[in-house]
Amino acid sequence: MSPSDLLQFASDYPIGTVLRDYVDPDSGLRMLILRGPFSFCAYVGAHADHAMAGLDELEFDCHCGITFQEWGQAGTPWEENWFWWGWDYAHFMDAIPWEESLPEDATPEQRRLMALISEQLNAVDFLGQRPKQKTLGQVVEDTLDVMMELKEALVQSEKFASLAVFKQNKPA
Repeated sequence: MSPSDLLQFASDYPIGTVLRDYVDPDSGLRMLILRGPFSFCAYVGAHADHAMAGLDELEFDCHCGITFQEWGQAGTPWEENWFWWGWDYAHFMDAIPWEESLPEDATPEQRRLMALISEQLNAVDFLGQRPKQKTLGQVVEDTLDVMMELKEALVQSEKFASLAVFKQNKPA
């Protein structure tokens, strides 16, 4: 992929396309970005042997909050033996390409109705704000920010664990 693809919107890719798949060598955390049914979907994964794998209670700052967390399964973009946390970009004030998300065999009436709905959902709000589409580059940056936050939390937890072991083994 070229740098120019970072300026593309979700509607520029077919639904289900894996756009980024990267494992950070330092933390072992993995980034996965897909074109979902209405928007980009971003995920951070931890391999089964990673300290963070399976932590359902894990919270971090991401676009409109975590909307997906589960173990990967065969036949899906979420590889087996990885635990995934994910979020999407189809929330209030996110411009969503509703019409482009319709199946190819949608009827003219379905397309007309979706255009009306899209016009309303993507209109200016009461504060004069217009919903915005995120580019792939912005989603990559958001996901890298999450990975850095989790990487720092992992470092801090390892320091805390080392201190706890030291204190436990310290002579009285």
